[in-house]
Amino acid sequence: MKNVNLFLFIMGLNTFCLFSQTPDPLDFWPNHPGDIWQYRQMFTGELAFTETFQKDSTDISGNKFVWYKRTGLVQPGNGLYKLDTSYNLFQSFSLINPIFNVLLYKLDADSGDIWIYLKTPDDSIFAEVIDIYPSTIYGNSVVIKKIQYTRYSSTGQFWVGNRYIASGFGLFKWEVEPSDVFYLSGAFIDSTLYGTITSVEEINQPPDNFDVITNYPNPFNSSTIISYSISKNSDINISVYDLLGRKLKTLTNEYKQKGSYEINFEANDLATGIYIIVLRTDKNFINHKILLLK
Repeated sequence: MKNVNLFLFIMGLNTFCLFSQTPDPLDFWPNHPGDIWQYRQMFTGELAFTETFQKDSTDISGNKFVWYKRTGLVQPGNGLYKLDTSYNLFQSFSLINPIFNVLLYKLDADSGDIWIYLKTPDDSIFAEVIDIYPSTIYGNSVVIKKIQYTRYSSTGQFWVGNRYIASGFGLFKWEVEPSDVFYLSGAFIDSTLYGTITSVEEINQPPDNFDVITNYPNPFNSSTIISYSISKNSDINISVYDLLGRKLKTLTNEYKQKGSYEINFEANDLATGIYIIVLRTDKNFINHKILLLK
């Protein structure tokens, strides 16, 4: 019995020592110009979005800036990441006067650590590392941090989503709501291919009917940014409807050249609830669900 207990103790000690070798915080956000990450919808297998790192630079304070391009159905467009010397990773969703008010990750955060992801005059979204565990991704042993995002306001608290970041891979899985779970289906990191990704040529040449509309943040309080892309020159109309199909507002109604655009939607006069944003072009009719929380 003593020999068995000794064996179990040694095995447990070895497991503890192996897992206690915490990866470098930077391993949870690998980045090199030309790296590509591609994500699909968990339940349908549909291509959700592709993110490509384009270039980087470092300022005199040691902050690193990484320019990225995202194509697909989830928050498409060009943006910028900022990584400071304390392993805080900020994100800006625009290259025009970038605002780094989103603290996406604290790469060195341990289990139980909490930080403010986004703060507005009316509410705040907090991020918390709720689990750290070993796993395997594409045959590689990794450590995964599960981060939960929760919105707190005067009306209560609401779950926003979970992100799973893995050492050596970065974002591996993203749970936005029960019906929206995205997983890493392929990546090209530091000249190494994992899984399967669509060619860069195909990524940068969307099909003729590739018109999309989304918003950020979602859920939102009072205002949100509506982002949309159209693949051809067209008359467009973007309107807001309630769940009964009644049109509440027209946000834009004009002719646009093909490309990507952003508009600000102020919802101060609307009540908490689910609304539908509808994009109409000459050939397409696309709707997108948004959630207003006050």
